[in-house]
Amino acid sequence: MMRWIGVLIATLCIPAAVDAAWHRAESDHFIIYAELSEDEIRERAIELESLDRVMRAMTGTPEQAAEVKLRVYMVTNYNAVVRYHGGGDVAGFYNPSMRGPFAVVPRRNVSSGTLGMTANHVLFHEYAHHFMYQYAPSTYPSWYVEGFAELFATAEIRDDGWVEIGRPLPRGVASFQWGRRLRYADILSNAQPNANMTYVQGWILVHYAAFDSEAGALLNRYLQALAQGTSGSEAYAATFGRLDEPLDRTLRDYGLGRRVPGIARRIEPIDPSTITITELSEVQAEIAMLFPRNPDRLERQVRRAVERYPNEAQAHVELARSLEADEDMEAAMRAIDRALQLDPDHVEANNMKGDQLIMAARATDDADDPNWELARQHYLRANRSDPRNARALHGYFDSYPDPQDRPDNAMAALESAFLLVPQNAHLRIDLARAYLDRGEYRDALDAIMPVVQTPHVEPGDEIVQIADAARRGLAVDSGTGASNAEETALEATE
Repeated sequence: MMRWIGVLIATLCIPAAVDAAWHRAESDHFIIYAELSEDEIRERAIELESLDRVMRAMTGTPEQAAEVKLRVYMVTNYNAVVRYHGGGDVAGFYNPSMRGPFAVVPRRNVSSGTLGMTANHVLFHEYAHHFMYQYAPSTYPSWYVEGFAELFATAEIRDDGWVEIGRPLPRGVASFQWGRRLRYADILSNAQPNANMTYVQGWILVHYAAFDSEAGALLNRYLQALAQGTSGSEAYAATFGRLDEPLDRTLRDYGLGRRVPGIARRIEPIDPSTITITELSEVQAEIAMLFPRNPDRLERQVRRAVERYPNEAQAHVELARSLEADEDMEAAMRAIDRALQLDPDHVEANNMKGDQLIMAARATDDADDPNWELARQHYLRANRSDPRNARALHGYFDSYPDPQDRPDNAMAALESAFLLVPQNAHLRIDLARAYLDRGEYRDALDAIMPVVQTPHVEPGDEIVQIADAARRGLAVDSGTGASNAEETALEATE
């Protein structure tokens, strides 16, 4: 299950002038790929690190280097973003993939004029998603996810070391003024799917709570209630629903007001020497920019890369991804085998080979099928090449189909994968199932609730059943089942 989170828009951009060489910039928290000059890509990295620094200061998040850095792919414009995403009016998107979390954003402003959206609006919005999920994972309803991201989207990074937060969103104010507003009781009950107005009204409530202490306290209580398993409607009724002044009226006046408050925070300037810039060759750039696409997109570019660079293992991995999206599994297996011939230690190729072998083993419905062990060896090889690769850790866990025969280090591998990419829904679901199997009901509920709170979840869905089973277990057993997973060396007990 891959989750794509994007900025909804309804305008196109106008292509601009000549492009520079491709560069890769790496900093404490980011890896950026962009067709920009060395100075320009360094400036983008400094802006992102500055935003990270002020977000940590405002949220009380400790300063620390990222174990898994966010990869940011800057494509030409809005149209290119749509091609990577696969459709829809999206100006940018974020994907918490087990391959490694990444964002795709436009290099150029999305639109112009008084209601325009700058490239930095999109970039900062997508990073706010990553920051929330990576460094403060919890149960967040979709309206809050988008409102939080929009609060930081308009951050202004000044040259004098100050960062301004809270500037109004011109297009948001216009939508709130002229659009059909939703009832906050419905939004906070988590009954509304993501749409333009949930972004706008989510932003207004988050903005209001950021600058009003009473509203901030209520919002914290509301979110804590969700995290404990309370439904959205019950959490609303116990918090904002008790206000003497109805929330809709208060936020209508706030959103339509002439001035909204903001804040400026001074940060320690980012040292430019901490940013490493590498110029990419044509082959490096072409293949790197295939990574963030939806697997069923850009197939022509993938096949061209394989033809032009037949000895590049990653090109064959990308071809295998396209072939799997087309459900041509035999051809996908051949592509992965070719990648492994070229590079036996290739992380993604070993992970994909392990996945293919597990699929074959499951088809036999035999826990003793030799493909389980063969898959395990490929995940181990990927783990040796990259101990922080969440997909290899998850695959190793997955290679033990019987919970009764699963060794402790397989469970530790799953927990370590989750700590690396806690925002991945697939990891959360598997972790919650595993905790249920172990009778660790509090941990199971904590793992599954963020997924339960997403829109379109139906009462009979498996994730709801997992949550209900965890609640029943807690009613009988008051133990927390807490576990403190750390990074796992898989071969330790092999």
